[in-house]
Amino acid sequence: MSTKLTDAQILALQRWVFTRQGVRSNWKVKLLDAWERAGEGITDYSPELQQLRNQCGPSWLVKQSAQSIERMGVKAVRE
Repeated sequence: MSTKLTDAQILALQRWVFTRQGVRSNWKVKLLDAWERAGEGITDYSPELQQLRNQCGPSWLVKQSAQSIERMGVKAVRE
């Protein structure tokens, strides 16, 4: 089954994964942890990331790589 993500969700995910210096260390572990806490107390967390968790779930995230997220189509501004 293919999951269609919105541009806003893709951008939020790309902003979580990437920084100006490259791939954020432990990005997947940190996002899974943030998902477990519904983003509470996480400064970089956004409603779009919570939508991803509700729509796709942790099992979807485990299968993703930084490269697959970068190729999702929308290019985030690396901050």
